[in-house]
Amino acid sequence: MPAVAKLMCMKGHNALFPCRFCMIRGIRPPGARAPALYVPLDRSSHPNHDPAIPRYDPANLPRRSHEDMLRQAREVDAASGGEAERLAKEYGIKGIPILAALPSIRLDRSFPVEFMHLVWLNLVPNLVLLYTGQFKGLDAGRGDYEFAAAIWEEIGRVTAASGAHVPSAFGARVPDLAKDKTHMIAETWCIWTMHIAPIVLRGRFREERYYTHFMQLVHLLELCLQLEISRLDVEKIRSGFVDWVERYEQYVNSVRPRQF
Repeated sequence: MPAVAKLMCMKGHNALFPCRFCMIRGIRPPGARAPALYVPLDRSSHPNHDPAIPRYDPANLPRRSHEDMLRQAREVDAASGGEAERLAKEYGIKGIPILAALPSIRLDRSFPVEFMHLVWLNLVPNLVLLYTGQFKGLDAGRGDYEFAAAIWEEIGRVTAASGAHVPSAFGARVPDLAKDKTHMIAETWCIWTMHIAPIVLRGRFREERYYTHFMQLVHLLELCLQLEISRLDVEKIRSGFVDWVERYEQYVNSVRPRQF
């Protein structure tokens, strides 16, 4: 994402409007000092949310268009000093990218997401941090999806032991996640998610709905990784991720800073 942001002259993933496909607005967690912004769908309980947009509809996000992005970029280029910075912050774009000179380029469509970093090195590792109570100092809020330490240690042990029975054609051997995740690469996160986690996580959550939610993600990733994807599959992926994200926000709602 940072590389594509530079190529497109976008503000980037920590910007007020970080997405290159839509105009969803980022918000900072209440009381947080870090500059990172987040883009939850439901921000109605946030003390500083925009009253006009208490919640975004994931099936109908405010889409960007090539024409709008070029217009905004021209406005930024035409401004100077503080006004240029203000406009760049408001639009999420810092100027006209050089590739926009090519008639075959559409700023809203020509730069798709990159699956490896988006899923295997971001989404899945962050879910594991969430399940193990290590995600940015947040606790489980009203939910109860965190593994007890002993349970996670057993999951890691069984994961590492499974390597002796998995053919090498499947890929690199997955290490013990509970002991050391630094050796996890995109390939091993993929193998663990698709082939090992459905077994080792079964019956481990305190509530079955969290396992069902995880398996919903696995099914969606299976659809994404098919060698051929039909129009029906595209709609299943689209509606499936809409439902998955909405359930995610419902399940982790009201997470609170961990008390030290």
